[in-house]
Amino acid sequence: MPIKSNIDNLIDFAVAVDRFVTEKRLEGDDHPAYNQVSRSSTSIMANFAESMRSETVKDCKLKLGIALKEAMETRAWVYFLWGCDRMTNEQYEDLAPQLKDIIITLQDDVQACITEESPSAWMKVLASLGRG
Repeated sequence: MPIKSNIDNLIDFAVAVDRFVTEKRLEGDDHPAYNQVSRSSTSIMANFAESMRSETVKDCKLKLGIALKEAMETRAWVYFLWGCDRMTNEQYEDLAPQLKDIIITLQDDVQACITEESPSAWMKVLASLGRG
């Protein structure tokens, strides 16, 4: 099973979160949760990028697993900000579906690493990451 996540989608999501946070700060709202959502959203992208250069299944699984954990944390912060009325329905409806897709895809990617055991299967994973 090849890796399905796309670094461009993860970058686009991190940029969207950064724009949201920047907008809030320009409005004078400096709630600490904005730092948290900003950090966790960029960490998804960074850990996925690191997984693209993995040399072993274990390293790939580790980095993808961290990206998935960061995506789950980002989901919690987005929901928190929306629940506290620090995010409009429109902003939430823009970010939440993207994040849901990211989480589902990363779960599939982690599963792909778990099920890849033979060297030939691992070569398929590397090829899907552009390394094969």
